[in-house]
Amino acid sequence: MFARRDLSKLAVPRAQALCLLAVILFGTCAPARAAEIKVLTAGAFKAVLVALAEDFEKQSGHRVVIENDTVGALVKRIDNGAAFDLVVVTPSALDSLSKSGKVVAATTTRLAKVGVGVAVRK
Repeated sequence: MFARRDLSKLAVPRAQALCLLAVILFGTCAPARAAEIKVLTAGAFKAVLVALAEDFEKQSGHRVVIENDTVGALVKRIDNGAAFDLVVVTPSALDSLSKSGKVVAATTTRLAKVGVGVAVRK
């Protein structure tokens, strides 16, 4: 269906990236019925979206617009009425957006785990 891309160097495994694509295909396109799909994303997941967007656009005829920012900035934008079709942020941000009625709680899906490390220089 989609051309194969090497997603091994991206922040999330290929299976989880394809899960996101499925969410976009089946969770956003039909209700949105839009020629343009606006995706708000934070952190490393932008690389996954960029890698998948071209094939998705070719297959669907929809245009994907990806905007990247910090989680806090995205939540603030959404709380202030920013238009979007799909948002990729932390689980706690999704919980907050669900409670405030900005996203549909039943559509939230955990896509990846992110590890963070710290060290002191030598």
